Amino acid sequence: MSIACDVCGYGNAINAMGLLPQFSQSYIGLRYSNQSFTTTHPDDNDQEADRFLQFELIGRHIFSKRLQCSFSLPYGVNQQIGSENIHSKGFGDLSSFITYTVLPSKQIGKTPFYHALQLIAGIKTPTGKYKSDFSVSTFNEHLYPGSGSWDFMPALNYVISKKRFGFNIDFNAKYNTANKFSYKMGNQRSSNLKFFYTSTKPLYNFIPFIALGYLANQVDIDAAKEVSFTGGHEWNAQFGADLKIKNLLFGFQYLKPFNQNWNDGFSCHEGKFSVRLFYLF
Repeated sequence: MSIACDVCGYGNAINAMGLLPQFSQSYIGLRYSNQSFTTTHPDDNDQEADRFLQFELIGRHIFSKRLQCSFSLPYGVNQQIGSENIHSKGFGDLSSFITYTVLPSKQIGKTPFYHALQLIAGIKTPTGKYKSDFSVSTFNEHLYPGSGSWDFMPALNYVISKKRFGFNIDFNAKYNTANKFSYKMGNQRSSNLKFFYTSTKPLYNFIPFIALGYLANQVDIDAAKEVSFTGGHEWNAQFGADLKIKNLLFGFQYLKPFNQNWNDGFSCHEGKFSVRLFYLF
């Protein structure tokens, strides 16, 4: 039986959030992420699994001590397995960012602590594959690699450290516009508190970290009406590490929600795993 229900996973939404890693060099690289949702449909209790795979080409160029730009071009492979088996793949929407360092790393008075502050402005352009690019329509707007909309992404990134230890706090938002089908995905916001340790050796740098994250999405809007069973929030725990050897950097991160309410409680975010490989120059 076909289920034209709006309950769905939020893979594209969560992939869109967050800042690129903050290093002191320009880079080009790849990032891979894999996350999944399970959903119980409210009308007949059918269950489905939504899986979102994403491959991203990422780059950053540093113009000066205070100004840098970056981009992200994703390729998504998304699938929904249940009463309907739906697959979609293709390039997602191109995102571009400008970062301004308001406060370069500076000692806090006469204390042993240093801190830094960055402001970020981003824009996502509707370059990816969306509904009109597929011969068969899906019932889940979030399964498409692109959203068909122009979206705006302000963010803030603050770091405070003492010798090898430090905290990183970031705040991110994503304000979405309606696409040509009058569908508007819910605005998003997230925040992460990360504790990290820096180990510097002659041949490599190693930075393990743990983090606490919060993510929230507003409900979607379709033709000026709220879409049922959309929106929600979660608290999650994260851990990972970055390893830098000469001009290569390898990193991984795992995210696991411990408190969540997606789509009025009908969807469960199982977790997210990502790896990245950058060439720094």
